[in-house]
Amino acid sequence: MNVMRILMGKLKDGDILVTPVQSKKFIVEHISEAEVILSIGEGWRTTIPAKCLNGIPNFLKGKDWVKIGAIHDYASKPGTLEDYMNNSKPEKRSTGNYVASLLEHAEIVDIDRKPPSKVRLSL
Repeated sequence: MNVMRILMGKLKDGDILVTPVQSKKFIVEHISEAEVILSIGEGWRTTIPAKCLNGIPNFLKGKDWVKIGAIHDYASKPGTLEDYMNNSKPEKRSTGNYVASLLEHAEIVDIDRKPPSKVRLSL
């Protein structure tokens, strides 16, 4: 599954989304075949490489619900989406919640918003 192609068909530069639990707004600043650049918090630019996003279905495949596990710390819990993200991109910024929202918008994952929030493949 090419997640980037799906995302590019559902999102455009400037789209505003919200995080799953706290409904914090963030902006899809730029989307291309190579990456998604998000503007989060007070203008922090965060780049999510295509390779990282395209690997998420394989990470989730065969699993039921997986904790998002977004924490603002580098020591994410093993097996969480946050841990996958931290180990799949050079920038060690908490992005699990933002990525979960991107993927839900593109109908790639379902989100269970009850704490602890979780994702599972919907395709």
